Amino acid sequence: VKSEDAIRIATLYGIFCLLWLVNFVRMIGWTAMAGAFCHWYFFSDDDPVDAKMKSRKPILDSIYRVLRYHLGTVAFASLVVAICQFIQLLLSAIDQKTKKLQEQNQTLKLALKC
Repeated sequence: VKSEDAIRIATLYGIFCLLWLVNFVRMIGWTAMAGAFCHWYFFSDDDPVDAKMKSRKPILDSIYRVLRYHLGTVAFASLVVAICQFIQLLLSAIDQKTKKLQEQNQTLKLALKC
């Protein structure tokens, strides 16, 4: 493998890892927020039985539940999203590099629009 090819591969790998990490952290936040909202919604203050079960720190409890029980699901979902974003990024780069060819070739233009 040439030096330039190794740098390109390492750059693409770094971009993919960054996409995965950003999506992973974002999805942990979304899942924790959804858990806190569900806790608020289902445990009302009106019912004395529910009031005993209601947490004083629903966001921290939700973050704990995400980290304890749902981290694998969040990691897999963020991987799927990162793969889709990476493919979209590669196709966008191909689209930018082939602008002149697209103007000349109608079949290629139609294929890249799909």
